[in-house]
Amino acid sequence: MEIRRRVGILHDKVALPPEVTVGFFLEKVGEIYDVPKVSVVNTLSLCGLLEVSNQAIGTLSLGYTKRLGIAQAVLHNPNMVIADEPFTQLDPMTRIHLRELFLRLKKDRGISFFVSSHDIFDLEQIADYFAVINKGRIARQGSDFGVSGVLVKASANDMLALFLKSRGYDAFEEGTMVRVNGGKLNEILGLLAQFDGKVYEVKSSSLESILRDAVIE
Repeated sequence: MEIRRRVGILHDKVALPPEVTVGFFLEKVGEIYDVPKVSVVNTLSLCGLLEVSNQAIGTLSLGYTKRLGIAQAVLHNPNMVIADEPFTQLDPMTRIHLRELFLRLKKDRGISFFVSSHDIFDLEQIADYFAVINKGRIARQGSDFGVSGVLVKASANDMLALFLKSRGYDAFEEGTMVRVNGGKLNEILGLLAQFDGKVYEVKSSSLESILRDAVIE
């Protein structure tokens, strides 16, 4: 029970009582966790729900319903919130607002978010650490989105590939770029400063490309 009190849950399909108001519902949730009313008001404000606090939950848009789900999950200031598909079926602006809300809650309240989602772009905007699950197993994981490779374009790609290989990296020419496998982006950037040549472009692999490589393997 102590662990449960330190965790918040945001379900994919938020199921809340449609006939009660937003403010009343959150107050009742607060009573369960012995949260003072001032904290309820602060959470309503932080989650952008003050303007609809007197509105029945059943009349809310999907975006506001998700916000209320988040408010319920963070009201008791948990250490972690487990969120299942939080961005599903939302319009672009609502997705942006929810991503910003996650980051704000992390900054202002120190809450960590464990997010399970197929929305790769949204995860790229907020994730500090990722794990790709394929067929029930972790196929890729890490804190550096360059874990699947870094692409570099230089004045002499062949020389750059040799330079990086001499430093122990798996580097080879790929089209107009040099792909560096297995190296973290910050490490590669440090080495490029030592390269005797011009570097025009550096690109870290996206989470989408990491996912694709993991699934293909």
